[in-house]
Amino acid sequence: MFVSPDRNQRGLYHEACQGGVQASSLRSMRCLDPWCVTFLVLGMLCSFSLPALGAVPSPQQASQTHSPSSARARLDRQDLALAEWRSGWSRPVRGLYLQGLTRTDERVVRRELTVAIAKTLTKTDLVESLTRLRNLGIFRRVDAIVTPTADGVTLTFGFDEKWSTLPIVSAGRGGGRLFFRLGLQDRNLFGRYLGLRAYYWYFAGTHSAVVSLVDPRLFHRRLSGAVLLEHSNRNRFQYGDNGDLIGGWSRQRQMLTFELGDLRDPEKLYGMSLSTIRDEFSVATLPKAYRSKQDNEVLSSGLPASGWWLIAKLWGRLGRIQLDDYLERGIQATATLELARGWTQGDNDWLRGRISAKAAWLGPARLNLVAQARLALQSRAHPEHRLFVGGYTAVRGYAEGRFVGERSAVVNVEARIPSVHRRWFVLQHVLFVDGAAVQDLQNSRWMGAASAGAGIRMIVPPLVGLVARVDVAWSIGDQDWLLSFGSQQFF
Repeated sequence: MFVSPDRNQRGLYHEACQGGVQASSLRSMRCLDPWCVTFLVLGMLCSFSLPALGAVPSPQQASQTHSPSSARARLDRQDLALAEWRSGWSRPVRGLYLQGLTRTDERVVRRELTVAIAKTLTKTDLVESLTRLRNLGIFRRVDAIVTPTADGVTLTFGFDEKWSTLPIVSAGRGGGRLFFRLGLQDRNLFGRYLGLRAYYWYFAGTHSAVVSLVDPRLFHRRLSGAVLLEHSNRNRFQYGDNGDLIGGWSRQRQMLTFELGDLRDPEKLYGMSLSTIRDEFSVATLPKAYRSKQDNEVLSSGLPASGWWLIAKLWGRLGRIQLDDYLERGIQATATLELARGWTQGDNDWLRGRISAKAAWLGPARLNLVAQARLALQSRAHPEHRLFVGGYTAVRGYAEGRFVGERSAVVNVEARIPSVHRRWFVLQHVLFVDGAAVQDLQNSRWMGAASAGAGIRMIVPPLVGLVARVDVAWSIGDQDWLLSFGSQQFF
């Protein structure tokens, strides 16, 4: 169960490069597959079998270009205070060296630097350069060495690269429905820091295909350009107050999306996207066992209207979540505004606003506390374009799309701490709490959900985005415990 890059809050760029979050629910212990049990046992065995792998070798030990031997100051992820050496801050840079790059083009690194030959070295520029390089997500480790010379300083950056070409393989099952993805991704295509994702997606009897290409440094500037092409099918299920299925439909979609983002100020990002969508609805791919219980004529008469939509989106982000290997820290807030124009029966134009905030703290022993809150509001919309909230991306332990409405609030909190931390393997333990509230304007009612639980993450740091996740969630107010598993951190 491995898949690629995060779901961050920066639109299609993060979707394509960071990847999607997978989650699913498995009803009670009776639904456990033998391979799921094997997966859990493997995680526990790894905690005992991998301590001998050793620590990360210093990039300076792999030096091929420059090997400074005089007094120097080492800047690593644990020491950004730079207290070891301060005399160089008012001296010009006379030499700039890059070590450890085997797959990545040097231009990818140099365009991130705010330090330059003949420019006076400052702590602000050096820390910003290190932060930018680490946040690319294609390096396991980035170090800097400052070496005094007679007329200035030399600056050497050392890199430990991650392997970025990976298969997309993820799977899950819940409520009798199976999903899995198969494909390929590369976050550093041709060593040029281009993101490519192509995968096949099976979800509850439906088949989909998605291809996306992202250039996070369009025209070698801090601009992000992306294009996504999608042919997807999806079954939507309607639930009653007690969680029983009461209706549903099959949706077939063709979508083309273009996105442009301005990344010049890492603390203030903004962008826009334009999508054209064609949706058609039927009952063709609903599960046979479900359709046999329905009056298809009555069900079909209530299907949503097919049609075209043009969706324009503006987004902005303040703050920054900094990546340090697999650890996160920082605070960021994101806002999006979407306007849709529909060409179908009825009034199907809609306006939607979203606000989200995420915060991450680092504690002793690599303890990582991470929390996020999301709020979404929209006008009355076509049934397919309402807000769907469930276990897929919001509240572990619930069916995907369990709650539907025009107002939603979601809160997630996790405490993550590793018991094994080696170059090739990290075993991270997680405690979490999820909560959500959804308002259905059609019925003027609020619906709520909450769960708590524990899980593990099996991470291979040298490989970009290679994270396997297993969570056990207890629904608050429900007697059942549910298994949620997938790839990547849940958020």
